[in-house]
Amino acid sequence: GSRTRGLEALDLCGYATLPGYGNGWSQKWCTKTCLNVTTGVTVVFVGKWDSEPGYDGTTLQIATCQGGVSDNNWRATRPPLSPGGHWDGLNGGIGGPGSVGPDSLVVESIPDSMHTGSIQIRFLFAADGGWSDEDGLWDTDGGIIIDSLSVSDDGGTILAVEDFEGETPGLLSNSANDWESCNDIGFSSGQNAGNYTNAFGDLFPALSLVQVDQCLTEIGCVFAWLSGSSDNYACGGFPGQAAVPFGPNNRNQYIYEEIVSPVVPFATTSTDVQIAIYYYGDMPLDNLVFYTFGVRSFVDGCPTNWRDDGFVYFAQAKTWVTSVFLLGNKLQAGATDIQIKTGARDMCAVWCGVFGTGACHSHGPLMGQVWLYAVESAGPQMLWAAGGMFNDNFPEDGTLTGTARIDAAIRCSVFR
Repeated sequence: GSRTRGLEALDLCGYATLPGYGNGWSQKWCTKTCLNVTTGVTVVFVGKWDSEPGYDGTTLQIATCQGGVSDNNWRATRPPLSPGGHWDGLNGGIGGPGSVGPDSLVVESIPDSMHTGSIQIRFLFAADGGWSDEDGLWDTDGGIIIDSLSVSDDGGTILAVEDFEGETPGLLSNSANDWESCNDIGFSSGQNAGNYTNAFGDLFPALSLVQVDQCLTEIGCVFAWLSGSSDNYACGGFPGQAAVPFGPNNRNQYIYEEIVSPVVPFATTSTDVQIAIYYYGDMPLDNLVFYTFGVRSFVDGCPTNWRDDGFVYFAQAKTWVTSVFLLGNKLQAGATDIQIKTGARDMCAVWCGVFGTGACHSHGPLMGQVWLYAVESAGPQMLWAAGGMFNDNFPEDGTLTGTARIDAAIRCSVFR
């Protein structure tokens, strides 16, 4: 899913710099209805830009309407910078070079070839996964500021100038006379799906799911990312078993959903804090479906950013296994409470054709239990990524007491 405007105060107080936008931000501003237009459609507005150049930015888009209903096939009025849908002011966008400056009058023409007489118009501001006000690596004033917005065609004014002066400032002011926020409804877990569709994460009786472990069969409840999935595991020989859904969906998204623990009081003095995840794998690397984990600290009642090892994890074996990850080096000094999370992520958008094909999805990961605990320990400790351990070696002089090289293995991007 995408991050959108409307976050609660607890989310925002973890931002490094405010005001501004977050990583993975997606914000849309649309005409409330379809517009009947003739040739020569023009959108005029005053804009100011403040976003990371080349990666985050704004574009103007239109969708074709039939019978007053948009087809939601949004197309940029200028070519996008990248297939991922992010534009800046220099490469196919509509504004300045990505840094804040004086207000600019923008006159944007919509080519005749893009419409057949009825369209809906929207602005899209989108950010990638890093360098924003959330992580503090790019301090902004909010991405884009729009004022004095109007639409006209050869026949005259279609939508009068919107100066927003009659609206009430505030977080919930998401509508004006002819325009409104049109952000996508995010994916939700099955238990809280309401009227949402594509609700993938939910609890399942373990015995209702395929288990091929020769030593252990779970009989309780497990959490899996299968609810609402129309895909099955026929590619693995189990056509009756639902599979983690394939992407992209109609929003060009791949599943990335996590379950979050309650806020846990953090009273220990131990620095050896661990999360142990008990799960069923059946996630070969070629599937490009991984499991994730993370932790965040609460300091003075405010959460910090989620932290992890910067990796995603897979497990090819069709068995129940427990993986343990150290959290002590990811906790903020002065933390009074912490939260942990785990989830499933399809990395095909990044790694299809690189680390795997993504052609087959199983039903894994299945999460059986998650433990959080502190271990009282003393003395020096080492923490390393699975691909960075020392290789075995032997003394160069052939004895049992000589010196030997301690080369490290090649560090990988994904680990089993």
